[in-house]
Amino acid sequence: MIKTLRGALPSFVLVICLATIASSAAAQTPWPTTSWTIQKEPLPPRVPRQLLQPPKDDALGSLQPYADKHQWVLEDASVWFESMGFRAPRQRNDQGRFGFLGGEKYLAYLNRDRDYLGSYYAAGSGTMVLSSHPGFLSPTTENDRVLQAAAAHELFHGIQAANPAYRAYAYRKDLPGSTRCDVGERADGWLTDGTAAAVQIMYLESRYSQYFDHGVYGPSDVRWMRHFDQPLDWPRLPKPEKQGGSPVDHVRFAWQCEYGTWYFWYAVGNMLASSDLHDTRRVSYLRHIFERNGPWEDTGLDRVDAGLKQAAKLLGSLRPYQNGLYSLYPQFVAQYLDIDEFFENVQHVTMEVPSVYQTEIAIEDALEPLATMAWRVRVQMPTGPSQAPTTVRFVLDTPNPQTKEALHLIIDDKIVAHPVDASVPHSQLRRVHSHLLDENGGIEFFVRVANVARHAIQTTDATFTLKVEVEGFYGEAPEDPKPPLISPREPSSPSDSRTHTSHRPGMSLNQSERETPAEDSPDPTIEVPLAVPPGFLISGPDDEWNCEGGDSARATYSIVTPNGLADQLERMLPQSLQNIESDLDQAEIEAHGRNATELEAVQRQREGFEDELARAMATSNVQHDVARAAREIRAQEHSQVLIKLHGRNGAGDCDVMLILTLPGAPAPQRVPADNFRVTVTSAAVADAMATAMDTGLSFIEKFDFTKLETMDLQQMELMAEQLENAMANVEMPSHPWSRCESSNPDCEAGSFELGEVSEQRLFGSFAFQVYRGDLQLVRGSPPEHPREYDEVTGFVNITSTKDDGDNNLLDFLSRFGGAGDLLHVPGLEAFLQGGSMLRD
Repeated sequence: MIKTLRGALPSFVLVICLATIASSAAAQTPWPTTSWTIQKEPLPPRVPRQLLQPPKDDALGSLQPYADKHQWVLEDASVWFESMGFRAPRQRNDQGRFGFLGGEKYLAYLNRDRDYLGSYYAAGSGTMVLSSHPGFLSPTTENDRVLQAAAAHELFHGIQAANPAYRAYAYRKDLPGSTRCDVGERADGWLTDGTAAAVQIMYLESRYSQYFDHGVYGPSDVRWMRHFDQPLDWPRLPKPEKQGGSPVDHVRFAWQCEYGTWYFWYAVGNMLASSDLHDTRRVSYLRHIFERNGPWEDTGLDRVDAGLKQAAKLLGSLRPYQNGLYSLYPQFVAQYLDIDEFFENVQHVTMEVPSVYQTEIAIEDALEPLATMAWRVRVQMPTGPSQAPTTVRFVLDTPNPQTKEALHLIIDDKIVAHPVDASVPHSQLRRVHSHLLDENGGIEFFVRVANVARHAIQTTDATFTLKVEVEGFYGEAPEDPKPPLISPREPSSPSDSRTHTSHRPGMSLNQSERETPAEDSPDPTIEVPLAVPPGFLISGPDDEWNCEGGDSARATYSIVTPNGLADQLERMLPQSLQNIESDLDQAEIEAHGRNATELEAVQRQREGFEDELARAMATSNVQHDVARAAREIRAQEHSQVLIKLHGRNGAGDCDVMLILTLPGAPAPQRVPADNFRVTVTSAAVADAMATAMDTGLSFIEKFDFTKLETMDLQQMELMAEQLENAMANVEMPSHPWSRCESSNPDCEAGSFELGEVSEQRLFGSFAFQVYRGDLQLVRGSPPEHPREYDEVTGFVNITSTKDDGDNNLLDFLSRFGGAGDLLHVPGLEAFLQGGSMLRD
């Protein structure tokens, strides 16, 4: 909350007198004067020439206090602008001339209409007319308080008009206007009045040493408002019902296309310079825009873009701000447009786990140039404890390659860096841990898509799709389910007797196999149900072979082809380098927002780090090694499908890991027993194994294995005892069931019938036999635990919303499934788009 401005003349004068004026740039040419005189507005002249001649009876009378106050502002602001190197204004002097011979003062008039609140500047005649409204002298409203510095605003118009190229553009009669803004607003307004309004605010901030900020954040004297889901350079007024929504808000905000853009120029000053109220570079960067020569056309966007690039270079601005509007506009959206009130339309989306949201922005509602669309996405987490974080994936894609680089994905206050591989969509993963949830058990993301091309003038309307996936993979019933059958293997001749338990659902045995078979019994015929529901189901003899998940089960998979894996490997290095650069940029931005000392320290650290990294890259063979490894991978002739399934069984939570190895490219096929693996891990076993691993690792870290060769028997027994204690909490079944392998002649190894395999859908079923107990080693002498047999059947029917071009191996391996997850590799998400290499 800021302090309200007190309008009494003595306090205003005192503040100005005591202000310290900081200069960051030498003046190009000294102003002919910084002195001003204020007179009454002349009566309408009989001839045009007399307009510029002050009347002889110019006594101010009761208007003298108004004149004094305006004079203080104009003289103080003149010194302020001159110190920044701005050109002297195009302003008539008290002798009615533009030229100065010596001793003249600039002349401004007081408006005779006491009811008129505003002030104005006429560039053609170089005339400034200032308000004599009572609120100026004794401000009581937000407008009154801000308009105390109206003279500084009008003076800046005079400075703008002092630049011939800009004056010829901005004040020409044929410059188009907008039918959706106030009467008189034209194409230059976002720049001419937008910058003057920003300068007016920054002038007040520097003189009062307090931040005014934007009115949407709470009490503020700044009422100028506009929405930014409209083009930055050609805004329009919102519908009346959107202009605040209540009479109170109509009073609180002044909806104006031109003036509302002040917030952008204000933010750019903070970014290119600093947020220090007395840092004059916050304003002086505008010189590099208005003093540009060359053609000014349309809204002047191209000239603005070039001026911002030059300003950033000459001011030594942060690296992330040096590419003109392509850099600054998305940063403005990320850092400043952080609440709904800045947008006319914000879509609110509530999602559960799992779910998917997708919207397609088509031609009829395409995102306009230099405009932003916004979504408020809330993910509501399920109740109950869960060790695994939830993965939320944001994907931005467009069918038009020309607009892909112009679209910027912004999540909360971070800009997601563009992918280094143009063939993949623009995406970022967010891992949601329990400590990030709010008091209602959810998490909210403010998602924006901004549209600005590298050369801003080339920005066009953009169509795109925005997709938000919670966990990304789902069970889904197929439209035309045709699950395959698993037919029998060739008969084998086992040499041992077998005992079978009752068969499981989804697997049918021959009648001869349901009893103790003879040695020459044929192998079973295994059938799969014709109706397969969404999700997955694995059925076996006990909970070590049972796990089930329906259409809301958490499931992930990755198809790893030689070309896809090589592509992922090749972009790991450039993507990680881009992620590092993004981390360093963000570190500078955060330090920049705190203080200059910390920023300098971060920049020194960055320079040292980048020098070391450059030397390491120059002296290493990493690029050559990556290229060679990619060639070797592409020469391989098999693909893999990696599948994680998270469900429930009689013992509680359970995880399933399936690994299929396929010859050639992924395609529907029968996968032989040796080419697929199934592992079911109950939560209790996983937790015990994780505890044992932690204990074991702790022991290993403390143990000096260099002394292994010199250990005596007692020391070896002690080590064995410690390892045994570390594994004591792992409870394994006393007689576990083992899967039959193809090398086992006594039972059926089975197969996996893969019905569909693509990035969008994975569907298949499998069956095999398991056994436990001992073989009959001596005829006539039964084993202590006779050999038993049972069946394991299962199906997987899950879909994905991922895109074909995005190989997701790193994403898959970095997804944490819970304690004991054997395929989890922490930290790999740092190599993905938007990942962080240097930050937690």
